[in-house]
Amino acid sequence: MRSRTWHIPVRQWFPPHDPVSVIMAQLSVLREDLYLELQGMKEDQIQALDDNGDNWRSIYFFRNSTKTLFEIRSAFEKLKQEKQFLKHLSLQPLFHKAYRDFDTAMTKSHKLIKKLRHETAGHLNHTAFKTALEKITPDTKQLFQGGNSAKTTHCKFALEFLGAIFLSEKTADFENE
Repeated sequence: MRSRTWHIPVRQWFPPHDPVSVIMAQLSVLREDLYLELQGMKEDQIQALDDNGDNWRSIYFFRNSTKTLFEIRSAFEKLKQEKQFLKHLSLQPLFHKAYRDFDTAMTKSHKLIKKLRHETAGHLNHTAFKTALEKITPDTKQLFQGGNSAKTTHCKFALEFLGAIFLSEKTADFENE
């Protein structure tokens, strides 16, 4: 895969008094955050981050991606209010269609993203954890790794709590999900 790199005139590309520039600057940062989070989820191994297991790392990056997606949607909602941007966008049919498709996808997923962000990422919601603990069957067993340093002590069982929250809407066959 080929790419090119060049220096850009930042103030020219992102004039500080242009409201669209501010939103685009935010979206640029969030794009890079989401890219790293998706990479962190998909890699088989990231040795420096996997002392507690690759499952924990994947869930960590997934949880953070919900915060990022929530922020992307907020910025995108502000962008939808910028009439000049929408006017210019309408002159670009391919970009306009991609914009509408993205808006539709974000609108459809907003409730789920908000729930996951508020219960497991941006906040660790007390009620969500209470409900999750009620869903976990009495015979469920998970790992605790006790060591004599932070690097060798891990609450691997904590993934069970997050899984129960992620799947809290499921009522049938919770254990298999």
